Amino acid sequence: MYSLLTGLYRDYSSVQTRCVLLLGPSQSGKTVLLTRIKAYSQAERAGSIKAEHSKRLEEEDVYERLKRNDELNSGVKVRGIAPTVGQNVHTFQPASSRIQLRFWDLGGSKALRAIWPRYFKETHVIVWNVDIAYWIDSSDAGEVFGESQSRLEEAEPKPILRDASLRSVPLVLYITDLGLFRRLSLAVLEALQDSSSSTSNTPLKQQAALCRVERLAEDALGRCKDDLVSCIVALGKEIKVLCGWKEG
Repeated sequence: MYSLLTGLYRDYSSVQTRCVLLLGPSQSGKTVLLTRIKAYSQAERAGSIKAEHSKRLEEEDVYERLKRNDELNSGVKVRGIAPTVGQNVHTFQPASSRIQLRFWDLGGSKALRAIWPRYFKETHVIVWNVDIAYWIDSSDAGEVFGESQSRLEEAEPKPILRDASLRSVPLVLYITDLGLFRRLSLAVLEALQDSSSSTSNTPLKQQAALCRVERLAEDALGRCKDDLVSCIVALGKEIKVLCGWKEG
């Protein structure tokens, strides 16, 4: 009886580890996502998580606000993160949970994709990261995103979904706009500031320019969802879609 009770207690109190793979093309936001997860887990352990409060700063220059948000993205400094060479790992246990989450951020370059299959057998969830900049219409965006169309093939998760060891592994599609909103918005606003006409760089003109950028981003997001979701569903895989939109 004692051994039975101790066995039940051990099973009840034991911590189970679940491995989450962060995969996707190079510079698609995997390490930024892991950085935010680290910040959240550290704040949770310190008991310092506070509700986020957003305040609209209508009087502040939009260009200056975008430059500041580039450095302070959701309270986490993510500027200057280099592409991952190899892997990054972070493990944490959410409060009041007996499940420990271990996140593996694997480099997304073609050379590093060869190591991905080594992690598949122990994987419980795959988070596939893509940046909607890959779907931006280069004819509308000018030269800012002219390289994105050639990278669409890298953004499709078909190769890993065909792996037999991942057949029953849940897939989360995490769509970000790390490059799109900041780079394109700054390019538009810099063009306004460089204009010789003082009437071209008014707050009203800035807001109108950003509205055009947002419409461009919405179109790119729609194309991204259509392409990837249809691709994944065609392979008989269920999918959960999350969006890390703008500064959030």
